[in-house]
Order: sequence, then structure tokens, then C-alpha cells
Amino acid sequence: MAEPIYKVPCPACGAPVSFMSSASVMAVCSYCQSTLLRDADSVRNIGKMSDILADYSPIQIGTSGVYEGSAFSVVGRIQLQYEDGYWNEWYAVFDDGSTGWLADASGQYVFTRDAPAPASGPTFDALRPGNGVPHLDHLWNVADVRVAHCIAGQGELPFAVGAGYAVKAADLRYRDRFMTLDWSEPTLRCYVGKAVTLDGMKCQLLREGSAIADTAGRLRGKISSLNCPACGSPIQYAPGLTRFMVCPACHAESAQSPDKQEVLATQERVNARPTTLKPGDSGNIDGVLWDVLGVMVKREVGENAFWTEYLLFNVIKGFLWLVESDEGWQRVQVLDVWPSPAGNAITWETATFAHQYQYTGEVVWAAGSFNWRVKTGDRVVVNDYRQGQITLTSEATAEEMTWSRSQPVSAEQLQKWFTHASFKAAAATTRPGAGGIELETLAKVFTGGMVLLNIPALLNADDSGGPIFISAIAILLLWLPIWAWRKT
Repeated sequence: MAEPIYKVPCPACGAPVSFMSSASVMAVCSYCQSTLLRDADSVRNIGKMSDILADYSPIQIGTSGVYEGSAFSVVGRIQLQYEDGYWNEWYAVFDDGSTGWLADASGQYVFTRDAPAPASGPTFDALRPGNGVPHLDHLWNVADVRVAHCIAGQGELPFAVGAGYAVKAADLRYRDRFMTLDWSEPTLRCYVGKAVTLDGMKCQLLREGSAIADTAGRLRGKISSLNCPACGSPIQYAPGLTRFMVCPACHAESAQSPDKQEVLATQERVNARPTTLKPGDSGNIDGVLWDVLGVMVKREVGENAFWTEYLLFNVIKGFLWLVESDEGWQRVQVLDVWPSPAGNAITWETATFAHQYQYTGEVVWAAGSFNWRVKTGDRVVVNDYRQGQITLTSEATAEEMTWSRSQPVSAEQLQKWFTHASFKAAAATTRPGAGGIELETLAKVFTGGMVLLNIPALLNADDSGGPIFISAIAILLLWLPIWAWRKT
């Protein structure tokens, strides 16, 4: 690690405080948490900074690595919190003196560096997930728009910040690239980069697992069990990754932080929904052991269509989704590389996907642990695009948007993965809005055609009525299974 360009004793406690970057204007004393604002060749104490929440991040002050061929070292961080969680922003200094930010949220990392801001930039209040913003020769799609607040800081930073500092920012995506627009200061700031991994950056001086366990209580990612703070029932979760829980027994919502677990909301007890898999189940998928952490039952708003989503976790591979519906099962992976719009279609990995359906999904029941706060009544606007057996799906709320890729999984394959469960083949019909050719739509077309064909017989008083009677029976037989399905 490079030598500091500036070192000064802390005016509060006398401990040495170093500045590694000429761009840094403040530092937090590691001994007394005093916030020191740099002014020419002196510093002044502007108050105490809140202690960093002991978390499960393997990154620490002094971690080094390589990003796009340039070596960097981590010199500071801020912790930011929003309604449903918090994340770290690590401040990094490169060997050439330039700087960047390494975002760390639920085990996913994004590295961004300063870039020119849009000349006529959009306003924060005008952006919504899914909006397109042209900049740097690309059309970026808005993925996330929210206000977060700084809850703690550590090391040195390029701006003065204290507990409660508000961050107004939007994250945007173009294929595998990331862009952040930040309205926290009077001048709009822009940062551009991409998703990264710690291995890919050849990171060194990371925290060891034992150090993480000592400060955060349990080893990050290793499946653990704790008791619901409302009723005492056990709930499985992945420390540091799935901190929001819905008790399967009493349906209380709770959140786990490194030093405590608190009830977020108590709800009227909801009858458990019968699901094929349950939190705590395990399966061997492609030679890798996956644990079922969370289960959500959703419905299509305005329709009698239900499906179940299962959140799976592996300590090395991360998260995976399985989705069960009347159409069968789908294996779903969240996309790091986003598709590009192409009229009423999208393109992804050289293939074109046609738009199939738009509908609204709503959570009606949930149990287990999740890496965000799940609440009954949560809604997302869903758009499905299909090419062959592959479906790309966007899900958007008022604050964020995600893309995922799904493909069918047979009941036989699922039985091999989860030997303890029982899987049934997909139904012959499909639910409206779920994709494929809808039986109900065909029934309407057939009924209309039969009525048109029988108009001459209806107008002919001498007709015996035989053809009309036969057509009526055929229509009734066609609609009976659909009416029965609607009542299920």
C-alpha cells in the first residue's frame, strides 16, 4: 500500500490519522470516531461519526485489488440505509491518484468511477424504473431510484458526510454496464462502471472468515437457524445475506442485524399455503447443494392465477429461484447483463425476444428468509418476453426494476434434485397471462365461430334444431373444464 500523502494527529485523542488521497477532504479517526475535516494543512474536528455496523463484508480498509488493469486500495467507506436494508460504499484510491467506489450489497459488487454528467441531466423526481436515459452514446435503463441515509462512516472520504446525510441517487443499466447519477450535492455527479467479483479483481487483504464471525456473530453465508422474536418458532437464514424473515408459524415480519433481531410488523395469522417445497428443504442441483430459504405465493391481480416462487441459496453460487405454476416449473436466474429494447421486443445475447404479456403480480403469502423485506400485498408490474423455451422477465416497482431469465424444468428432473418431495407434471391448460396459447382464448374464438355458423339455422323456422343442439353441447363441453378451473 502506498505511503500516506498527509498525516496528522487527531485533535480529539491524538491518534495518527492518515490521508492516502489528495481528493479526500475528511477522515474518521479509527480510535475515537471523531470526524476530521481537512483544511489546507490542518484538520478540525466536526463531531463524532456513528460506529460502523459490524457486518459480514469481507472488504476492509486496506483491501487492495485490480480494476480494469489499474491497482487500487480501499481507504474509506460509508454505510447507507433505506427502508428495506443497507449497503456499503467503499472509497478506493488508484495508484495514479484517481478514485472510485466499490458498492457492496448482499454479496454483489459494482465498481464505478467518475464520468461526465449528462449536460441536461434528468431530475431525480422525474425518474422511474424502466425509464430510458441517453448518455455516453448509450440508452441506459433506470434500475433503481431511492433516497438513502448515511448511518456511519469509516476511514477517509472525498466529501464531508455525517450520520443522517441524505443520498438521492439512481442506478441505471446498459447491458453489463452500470451508471449512477447522484443528486446529493448541488452539482449532479455521474459514476460509470460494471459488476465485479472479488476473485476477478484479485483482491488481497480481505477479512478472514474467523474475523467476520468474531465481529458479526456467525460466518457469512453459512445456513443458520434462529427463533422468531414473536413466537419462538425456528427460521433458517443465511447470515449477512438474508436478513429479512417471515415466520412460517405466526407470520410476523422481522429483521436480523449483527447485534439484534427485531420485529418489523405483526400480522394476522395466515393459514399456511400448501407448497411443494418448504423453507429448510435441500436439493442437489447439478452436483451443488442448495437450501430453500424463502417461499412466496403470488397471484395475478384481477385474475384467478397463482404461482409459487422459491428462493434457494448456496454459499458459493449465491441465489437461485424456482417458480411453480400450473404450466410447470421454471428455473430462474437474475440477470447481470440486461437486454436492449428493440421496438416491441428486446435483444439479448444476439437473440430477439418477442413481448408476450404484461400483468401485475401480488404477494399473498410468504414464509422463510429473504435478502429484502417481503410484505403481503407487495406488487410488481411484470413483462414477459419469449424466444423458444427461454423467457426474459422484467419486474418493476416504484423504486426498482430487475431482469431475470427462466427456462422449463421437468418434473422428472426436479424429482432427482429433491428426492424427498413429490412433483407432478404440468397441467394441459395454461393460466391467462402466464404465457403460451391460452385455452380460454381459443374457447372464445371457437364459441364465436360456432354462433356465426348457426345463424342461418336460427333464422330458418323449418330447421329441426339438430345442428344447433349439437353445437351447444360442444360449446358446453369445451367450457366446463375452464369454469371448473376458475373455481379452484
